Formats: sequence, C-alpha cells, structure tokens
Amino acid sequence: MINDIIRIWPDIKSIFSVAHSKAEYDRQVSFLDSLLDQDEGHPLASLVETVGSLVETYETAHLSEHEGAPADILNCLMQEHGIRQ
Repeated sequence: MINDIIRIWPDIKSIFSVAHSKAEYDRQVSFLDSLLDQDEGHPLASLVETVGSLVETYETAHLSEHEGAPADILNCLMQEHGIRQ
C-alpha cells in the first residue's frame, strides 16, 4: 500500500499538503468545490472533510475575518472579488 502511495504522491501532494501560498490554497479550494459538486455516493466524497480541514488551516492562518454588519461584509467581499450587483 505504501508503495502505491509513493508512486502517486507527486500527482496528489498539492491536494493533501498544507497550503503555503495563495496558489496552493486556490488549487485546494478548486478541488474541494469539485468534490462538493459530486453526489454523496461518489468514491471521493469522503475527502471533503480532509480537504476542507486543509483549506480551513490556510484560511485561519492567512485570511482575515470580516467583522461588521452583514450588508457591510457583503459589500466588502464584493469589492474584494470584483463582483458587482
């Protein structure tokens, strides 16, 4: 089993390692989004919790929490991501 993991590790390590850059974080979020788009019976559905934990680790260390009224937070997020009404 360990030899199988060693063989495929170069292809999957960016998904199963703690992100240290925004690009690595974005890759993990994208992968998590694709997992969430699958049915619960999908063979990889159980990875949601693992990848979600890795994403949360990066967010806790690197992303600020927004505080304030919900409308102000929404406005801030829209500006941050270049989204308009």
